[in-house]
Amino acid sequence: MNNRTIEHSNYEQSNKQSGYFHSSFYCSNVRLFDCSFWNFFGNLNTFFGLGTSSFAQTPTIDSLSRLLNTTQASRSDTNRINTLNALASELQSTNPDTALILYNQALEIAQNISVSSISLKFVATAYINIGLIHVDKGDNEKALEFYLKALSIREEIGDKNKMAASYGNIGTIHHDNGDYEKALEFYLRSSSITEEIGDKNGMAGSYINIGLLNTDIKKFAEARIYLNKGLQLSKEIGTKSFSASSYSGLSQLDSTLGNWKSAYQYHKLYSVYNDSILNEETTKQIADMQTRYETDKKEKENQLLRKEAQLIELQKKRAAEEAKIQAEEISKRNLL
Repeated sequence: MNNRTIEHSNYEQSNKQSGYFHSSFYCSNVRLFDCSFWNFFGNLNTFFGLGTSSFAQTPTIDSLSRLLNTTQASRSDTNRINTLNALASELQSTNPDTALILYNQALEIAQNISVSSISLKFVATAYINIGLIHVDKGDNEKALEFYLKALSIREEIGDKNKMAASYGNIGTIHHDNGDYEKALEFYLRSSSITEEIGDKNGMAGSYINIGLLNTDIKKFAEARIYLNKGLQLSKEIGTKSFSASSYSGLSQLDSTLGNWKSAYQYHKLYSVYNDSILNEETTKQIADMQTRYETDKKEKENQLLRKEAQLIELQKKRAAEEAKIQAEEISKRNLL
């Protein structure tokens, strides 16, 4: 599976992670967007005509779905685009077709934003995210088409941070396709920009990609230099997924060279970081489940309280009606 960049479309936020790891290492599915995250893992009926069974509900998906429903009145609302993209990224691994609907909806809204500078940034983000879906579907040609559209916009508006992201993503496509010369060209472009703007996360990711590529083309000395540079920066910025990727790449490199002892040591270090990341993800999932349980429990309690209140109100109303009837009967008897 490829490892690329999923992007949220808040144009005011820079893409702080510009590393887009190629798939030829042990780490599985590193996905990066405005902040790094490791991704293993509503009611939209009125908006998309989708039943709630279309995707598994989680507290995050529930809250995003509710937020989306509160903002759907304005088709040019940038907050709605951000919500669409956030919801799509939550669904992408389990429901790519639904995620694609959401990303396309975000694209449509972005294209209708009247302020050109804002519209272009949102449109470019939508192209990247749609491209990611096509990568997941195994259609690299279609993905590359959308990646290049995004890059064209970003070069036009001079968004260097996002240009670096696009270069990295395009590089992974060429890497996957075995076009190592083009892959290296785009990786180096990404690296050059991240160095220029001082983006250490992006530099680390680019160095790791270049190291992995050099291993594939048997330039082992260069591979080790770049993987170690990526590792050093990863430790400096404290990004566990980058460190895991660096150790994995070094393990792969020494395994290729027959340095089995060193390869094993690097793999053990990779496992330490990978296990830590998995533990953090498991903790998050447990916390999400607990939140969902508490939310459901509270909702059921509220429903019970509402029903009790309604029952009390009905009882009061009935008692008042009975008292009124009794009073009328007493009044009639007194008249007789």
